[in-house]
Amino acid sequence: MKTSRFNTTMVALFCVGVLSVACGSGSDEGVDSNEGNLLRITEFTLRPNQVEAFEAGWQEQNANLEATNSAFGVQVSQSGAGRYRVIRNVGTWGGFEQMEQEIQARRGTFPQSIPASVDHLTSTVVRTRPDLAYFPENPRLEQGEFGFIKYFFWYTYPGTRQEAEDIIRRNSELRRSLGLGTPMIVTQTVMGPDSPMWLLRFHYRDIEDFYRTNAEESAAMGQEFQDQLAEFYPLTRHIEQSNNVVRRDLMYQPSN
Repeated sequence: MKTSRFNTTMVALFCVGVLSVACGSGSDEGVDSNEGNLLRITEFTLRPNQVEAFEAGWQEQNANLEATNSAFGVQVSQSGAGRYRVIRNVGTWGGFEQMEQEIQARRGTFPQSIPASVDHLTSTVVRTRPDLAYFPENPRLEQGEFGFIKYFFWYTYPGTRQEAEDIIRRNSELRRSLGLGTPMIVTQTVMGPDSPMWLLRFHYRDIEDFYRTNAEESAAMGQEFQDQLAEFYPLTRHIEQSNNVVRRDLMYQPSN
């Protein structure tokens, strides 16, 4: 991920939507360019006492998106006081160009309270890997019922893609064989200076549901799951976790 201070240049970059495309070295490690969707992920860290100003500006921005019927939805979650993760499903590289054209058409409407309240941001581009993900036939929660997201960031060594894919695939198969109710969404970095990185995402009703269900499902996967983790650890440079509360009040969903 790339961290940047907000100044006049950064505001311009954010407004034209190119920041996440030019955020650093790429690391597709041979992933088929037609496989999965591209996601632009931006994480905002606010200055002290700026939550109200930031969220007011964000609501204003969403109103602008709705007024122009922007084609790109905005998912928002919060990992702590003054820290927001924003995900846009861009689809393909052509989607970035379309997004930039949209933002150029709205030039001058960008709420200045957003950059004024932000201390710094991080940005990266990932690709979804549905071939490695697990989506249960009978999920525990409907799409609109989850309110908590658990993220695991596995930063791996270069040249370990195939080994990592094999372990993740086998874990998905294990979950499928047991009929576990929690989906596992898998994404892989395409652009970002701390690459390669695998991002695993799990949905729960709330943090209490996470602790209870995660313990139950980990126990159900048993020693085979522990063995898979033991295989994965030597591939990793470092691991991070994030607990995020879903903020549907800050999201935007296209009408079409």
